[in-house]
Amino acid sequence: MSEPIISIWPTGSGKDKRWVCQARLRRLGQKPITVQRRHPVKSVAYERATAALEALRAPKSAHEGVSVEAAISRYLVALEGTIKDTTIGEYAYQLGHYFGPDFGARAIDEVSPADVRRLLRKLLDRGLSISTANTIRTRISSLYEFLRREQLTEKNPASLVKPFRASLGGETLVQRPWDLSEVRDALKAAEGGELHLFLVLCLFTGLRRGEVAALRWRDVDESQKTLDISKTAVTSRAWKGGVVSRGTYTQEPKTKSSKRTVYCSNEVLKALYKSRRRFAEQVGRLPEPEDPLIYKDDGSAFVPSSLRNVFVRFCKQNGIRQIRLHDLRHTSAVIALEAGIPLEAVSEGLGHSGVDITKRIYAPRVAGLGIRYASQLDAFISETDSAARFLGEEVKSA
Repeated sequence: MSEPIISIWPTGSGKDKRWVCQARLRRLGQKPITVQRRHPVKSVAYERATAALEALRAPKSAHEGVSVEAAISRYLVALEGTIKDTTIGEYAYQLGHYFGPDFGARAIDEVSPADVRRLLRKLLDRGLSISTANTIRTRISSLYEFLRREQLTEKNPASLVKPFRASLGGETLVQRPWDLSEVRDALKAAEGGELHLFLVLCLFTGLRRGEVAALRWRDVDESQKTLDISKTAVTSRAWKGGVVSRGTYTQEPKTKSSKRTVYCSNEVLKALYKSRRRFAEQVGRLPEPEDPLIYKDDGSAFVPSSLRNVFVRFCKQNGIRQIRLHDLRHTSAVIALEAGIPLEAVSEGLGHSGVDITKRIYAPRVAGLGIRYASQLDAFISETDSAARFLGEEVKSA
């Protein structure tokens, strides 16, 4: 057997820079073995790639009988440095909490598609949503794809299980967005309170809850009338050194497109000025650059998850239909489309990576689009037809 060929190169730049190490082994009369590992530190990427290659060079018998529990651990370790710690933490919870209890002691090849299907049905019977059950299916499938790449198995039982449709198990978590009158009622009820600026930012700019919660006064550029969206705050599980812990973390936004500069309309600017005055009244001083833009009465930052409790209480106290916090973003997008704002502008404002995402998620929710299409097309065709007849008559008379 020949010596492995090692290649290593950088990808990305700045905070997104990663080193990619590829280890490739040519085998006489057999398919070559190739593994890749990524990590911000060059030497770590090299060590992980060569270690993975060595594991694959071991006799096949060394891999037989690998348990699901051990496979999950290997999968999570392999993810380190490739995705956010909070994302790995959620993966660890999903696999360990939902998949591990029933199958952790089994060998990876003992899990069948029927087993996965029964597990998902069991989760639905326990009251979990269809989206959660489908997420667990995706996570199991990703685990087995990893095991296939590592040549620890040749099958993926979850890939043979179809996702559930929403019609088969109840309603989706997404709520009907507020209409325009509900938006106005909510903003009026929130005036002068701790939730006012939060609602204004969500509804007038379409920011996500975590993006709003991460904002500081230094992110406001009053001269340019802009907000710098460069961080997001999450309350989540995180994977640190093989241990899953729960806490609040400030990290990079959801996607590269989510890093953006948001223009502040006059209503947003007025809400910012009012919030600054309220901060001074509550805390006894003007806000410093590092103070949170969305704050409690004592000036401290909200934990993102606690904003939900405040919002639920606000809706109950004011007789406002309760929706999810993320549905405030849906509300902003739908009302923007109803107002005739171009789809491209809505997509840019929301920080989507492409117009197709905006169109797929929000356009079907805007009933007025179909009406506008029919009425405007009718008007155009009718007017064009009338003009054509008029011109024809003029030519004949001439």
